[in-house]
Formats: sequence, structure tokens, C-alpha cells
Amino acid sequence: MDGVARVNGVPLHAAGETPEPDTLRQRACTELLRQAAKRCGGLAADDEPSPDGAISEAATAAIEALLMQELVLPEPSDAACRRHFDARPSAYRSGDRARVRHLLFAVTPGVDVRRLPCRPR
Repeated sequence: MDGVARVNGVPLHAAGETPEPDTLRQRACTELLRQAAKRCGGLAADDEPSPDGAISEAATAAIEALLMQELVLPEPSDAACRRHFDARPSAYRSGDRARVRHLLFAVTPGVDVRRLPCRPR
């Protein structure tokens, strides 16, 4: 065995190269999509990727067309949006105000006390 990772017989990198796991995963996903585009007839049978994982412009366009055709992206309902919002209130909160009597600041060497927002009385 030559130590080259493959997807359906197609090498994902050159011999002797050891791509990072994330790079290898991305190349494998791209190759699977490229092969699916070929099966659907959206890409010429002779279109091959390069050893560095790059694909042709034709393959990129065919993959995009395949995804647009196959992916169904439902439009979220008002109820679904409300459930999402209600489940994550802190993610959508900003500008909180609080009434406080004291603010404590860590005064360590090098802190310019004159620049603090409140001065001691």
C-alpha cells in the first residue's frame, strides 16, 4: 500500500504527503461531491482533480448546481424562529442596565487611579 488516502480509488494527496486531518476531510468531501456531479451528468467523465486537492472550475460549477438542485432549505416559520429565540435568550440580549451602589476596580501597580470612571470620595 502506498499510504495515499483515496475516495473510491481517487487519490486525495500525492505519495509521501501527509495532509492535516481537516485538510484530508475537506478533500474527501469535495471528491465525493465531484463524483456525485459526474454521476448526475453535470461534469465531464474526464474531469479529474489535481494531486493538491484543487478541482476545476467546471467541477466547482457542477457541485454548486448539484447542491442547488438537491438541497431543500425550508423557510423557517414564525413559530420556529420564536422557539429558537426563546431557547437562547442570552445570545440575543444586549445593552443590559443595572442599578448599583458600588463599583469595585482591581487597583494593581501600574493602574492610573485618576483615569477610573469614579473617584474615591
